[in-house]
Amino acid sequence: MIQEKENVYTKNIKILIENNIVGNKVRNIQKENDKLVTYWNIGKEIVTAQNEDKIKYGNSFIKELSVELTRLYGNGYNYTALTRMKQFYLLFPNVATMWQHFVTWSHLKLILPIKNENKRNYYII
Repeated sequence: MIQEKENVYTKNIKILIENNIVGNKVRNIQKENDKLVTYWNIGKEIVTAQNEDKIKYGNSFIKELSVELTRLYGNGYNYTALTRMKQFYLLFPNVATMWQHFVTWSHLKLILPIKNENKRNYYII
C-alpha cells in the first residue's frame, strides 16, 4: 500500500515538473514572438520616417536614433541592431510567417545578411 502511494506521488510530481517545463517553453516562445513583432515594428517606423522626409531623415536618422535609444535602453538598440530591424521589415513584409518556423532574433541576425532570397528561406525553414 505504501508503495502504491509513492508511485502516485511520484507520478504527480513528474506531471508537475513536466507541466512547468512545457509552460516555460511556451512562455519563451511567446517572449521571442513579442520581440520579433517589436523589432519588425521598429523597422517599419524607421522606414516610414525615412520615406516621409528623405532630406531630413536620410541615413543620419538611424545614427541619431541609435544614440538616443542606446542611452535609454542599452546596446540592443545600437546602429547595427536598428539597421537589422529595418532590414527585417523590408525583407519580411509579413512578420507572422516567422512564428510558423520558430525563428528567433538570434537566427535572423545570421540570416538577414544573406542576399539570395531562396537561401534565406531555406535557412528559415
